[in-house]
This record gives sequence, structure tokens and C-alpha cells, in this order.
Amino acid sequence: MNSDKEKNLDNDILREIEKIRERTFDDEFKELVDRVTSHDEKVRDFQRETENALLGRFQKLFYKSSNLFWRTNAYVAFNPLELPSENMDGQLAIDILTEMDALGFPHFALLTYDFQKKSFACKINHITQLNRENIVLDVDEQLFRKTIRSNTGIIVRKDEIVGDIFLKKRFSSDRDNFIPNALYFLSLECFQEMVTEECGGHSVVTVPTIPMILLVLLDQYEMYETELIFEQIRKKMALHFMLYKNIIYPQAKSYSTGHFEGAISVLEYYYTLYCRVRDGSCMLLYYSPCAEAESDYLFAFLMNKLLSSFSPKIAAVTLVKHATILFIEHDVFPNVMQFIEQYNDEMGNFLEISIHHKEQISAFHDLMNEYFKKI
Repeated sequence: MNSDKEKNLDNDILREIEKIRERTFDDEFKELVDRVTSHDEKVRDFQRETENALLGRFQKLFYKSSNLFWRTNAYVAFNPLELPSENMDGQLAIDILTEMDALGFPHFALLTYDFQKKSFACKINHITQLNRENIVLDVDEQLFRKTIRSNTGIIVRKDEIVGDIFLKKRFSSDRDNFIPNALYFLSLECFQEMVTEECGGHSVVTVPTIPMILLVLLDQYEMYETELIFEQIRKKMALHFMLYKNIIYPQAKSYSTGHFEGAISVLEYYYTLYCRVRDGSCMLLYYSPCAEAESDYLFAFLMNKLLSSFSPKIAAVTLVKHATILFIEHDVFPNVMQFIEQYNDEMGNFLEISIHHKEQISAFHDLMNEYFKKI
């Protein structure tokens, strides 16, 4: 008897859903979408559409309109929805070359972090005057520190290159003794939040982020200021670069959510960046794997609050769910410590906290020894 009632109820619900569907996806709705997107050749050729296809077109239209509404200075010539689903990174690389050439910066390189070499190396290189293999940045060198600390990039002039034996070795050519008049370095990490906000969203960083470095060869540096170059690139290229970065750095996300493969390399990168470059500290957060399931939720909530409140001043890498390494810049360390201790006290002290300052962990393997003691 109950099964008949449930069956009738299900039929009633399905009929109501169908009524709503018929009222929504009617001819008038299709005509409206057709009218707004009539410039698209693919749309005009598509005579009969399924309900899902029509809904998909509407969602794309909504994305475009909401995007342009928030982005008052939007560069509308680039439409990410038209990128192919296959070989998207290849198409983006072509688009990046085309747009950078149009901006007057045809000689550039994109440097991404190479986990094997433990340095930033060329992913894309259009500075043909230099040896691709020599274009590298080490995480603990002064040039990298200046680059990631600058909001608008830095310019390295020819006389600086000539006067520094290490810069000259990397940024000059043995073939014809070519030395650039100037090089512009920019950490593209700053574009992530800008793009999100311009699109009307709110960025919450919940996984470690690794920057991508843009290197541009300048013919005459006297004609440029870092702010001017930055604004030119930001207006036309910010979305290109962020899409490309998110495609080629997928492993950082998986490393931080418990997959062990490659995680040691990520940990070493963050140890170098936060403990050696930024003079920060490490904190090991640990709770018993035999604890009640409630501890999992309490810890997940804590990490979400920490990362949303303090990123990018902190980064977290987790190999197993009950033990996380937190990397913290020195200027926010007291606030982070107070936040964690207060939360832990309110939740019954389920968490064990171990603090390791720079002077206590002089080498990466010291940190690893402490971590593995916990797991």
C-alpha cells in the first residue's frame, strides 16, 4: 500500500517538474537566446536543439554577461568558452604568443617550477637570443625574492647583468655575446585574485599555490616603467595566464590533499620559500587517527578558516589527513598561533601542535624527521 502511495507521489513530482520544464524551455525562451547569440555561426547552423543544449547556451550567455558586468575594463576579444576541450594548453600558448606580440613584447618566456631541478625553468620560451637551458631561477636567490615580493614586477638592466657573474652566465649568449638591454620579471600569482574579483567572485585559496614567472626582454628599458608594463599585460593577458597556470599546475592540488607521489618535492619547495626566503616558521598539526570521526570535521573546518583568513601568508601540505605541515610567514605567525590555540581550546584540545622556527630546522630533512615521527 505504501509503495503505491510512494509511486503516485513520485509521478506527481515528475508531472510538476515537467510542467516547470515546459514553461521554462518554451519557444519564446529559445527565440530570446537565439536573438542574443545570433552572431555565432555555430548557433545559426544548429536548427534543432535538445533541452540540455539550449540550457548550456543559456549558461554560457549568463557567464559572459555576468563577467562583463563586473569587469569594467574587460578585454572582451578573448573568450575562454571558445577554447577547445582537448589540447587547451597548446591553444592557450598560441593565444599568449599572439597577444604578447600585439602588445609589443614578442620576446618573452614563462617559467614554471620544475620539481626535479628544484628551480623555475622555461615552460614557454620565445627569447630566442638566449639559451633556453640557461634561463632558470632558483627559489633561494635574490632575484627570485625581489620578483615575488614586487606587485608590479622588476626590471634588471644591462649594467646589472654585466656586473653580476651569475646573471651574465644565464642571461647572455655565448654565440654572439648578446646581452639584453633590460629584462622584466613578474610573478603572475598576483593575477589570480584580480581575475576572480573582476569576474565578480571571491577567491578562497585552499591549496598550496606555486607561482609562474613571466620574463620579458625589453629593447629599450628607458621607455618603460614597471607599472606601465604591468598594466599593459594585466589588461589583456591576466585571464590567459591564470588559465594556463591552472592547467599546467594540477599536481600541486593533488599533492596537498593526501596523494603522496611528488609531495616531498612540494614540501621542499615550501620549506625553501617560507623558511629560507621569507624567514618564516613551520607548524605541525596532528590529531590521533583513532580519534572520533568528529575530529576530521573539526580539523577540516580549522584549515578552511586558516587558509581563507591568512593566505597567501600561509600554505598547508597534507600527506595523511591527520597530520598537516603549515608554513607561516613571520609577520602573521603570532596571529595564526593565537587563532589555532583558541580554536583548539574551545574544541577540547583534540589537536597536538608542534612549532619549528627557522633556527630549529636548518635543513629540510630535519623537518621531515619531525613530521614522520607524528605519522
